[in-house]
Amino acid sequence: MSWWEEENQKRVDETVLFNGLKFTVDRRVFSPNLRMTYSTYLSSIFLNNVRGKEVLDLGCGSGVLSILSAKRGASKVVALDNDPIAILNTKENIKRHRSRLRNKKIEVLEGDIFQPQDEEVKLGTFDVIIANLPIAFKSSFWSFHTQDYAEKFELLISNLHNFLKPKGRAYLAWASFGNRELITDICV
Repeated sequence: MSWWEEENQKRVDETVLFNGLKFTVDRRVFSPNLRMTYSTYLSSIFLNNVRGKEVLDLGCGSGVLSILSAKRGASKVVALDNDPIAILNTKENIKRHRSRLRNKKIEVLEGDIFQPQDEEVKLGTFDVIIANLPIAFKSSFWSFHTQDYAEKFELLISNLHNFLKPKGRAYLAWASFGNRELITDICV
């Protein structure tokens, strides 16, 4: 993981080509650049069959998976992140790709799945929840988090069913250098 953290310290705002689309990625937001991680790419595979479905992109980052969901025909897309920089980055990329989204609206919310910042918002349930989260380790890169990752991940796993429709699916990804034992202990 030290290589990854060192590379992130050197990052600058960048334009990333992902799935044939260009995305602006703020240096403080998780990058979908394949040089840094395959987790966003792997997550995108699960979005091949979202036509007519409601999708929650949990930890939306730069909005890549939200935009792909809308482009692939999701009937509703909610992009949620607790980082205000990620929220701005997602909105910037939605604006950039507006013409490709065929008038599909992506609702962008700041907060976490249990407590969106706007207390009037009720997330509801989704057919697909996609999450590419920094949930398996502590890193200075995500210094805005106040709750221990293990605690947050356990809370998410134990409550995820409350946000899924019957027969809904959740796809969670994390980098290969994550704490595999921790994730296995919580999920099994």
